[in-house]
Amino acid sequence: MAIIRCSECGNEVSDTAQNCPNCGADIQQQIFDSLSPEEQREVLAPRERARLIYAGGLVVTFLGLAINCFVDEYVPAWKGVLFLLLALIVVIVYVHAKKGNLERW
Repeated sequence: MAIIRCSECGNEVSDTAQNCPNCGADIQQQIFDSLSPEEQREVLAPRERARLIYAGGLVVTFLGLAINCFVDEYVPAWKGVLFLLLALIVVIVYVHAKKGNLERW
């Protein structure tokens, strides 16, 4: 744990704090912004991997449910179409998030 200066107000703050207690500035974002681009990629790599696993799991689940709806004669086909659309939405959101078009996902 180190003490750093808030770039907004100059107050001394712990580097583990989320926000500056004096002005409310985001300390973790300030620390991230001070890293080199290579260090920023290293910090974000596990988060990107988790997003990919999460999105992939959702797509596989929705595709499996869609196939089940089309195979099972007791389930209406419109439910299968719905699951296909959900899988497509997950892929679209993931692609936009990867390109940086979404603030948070």
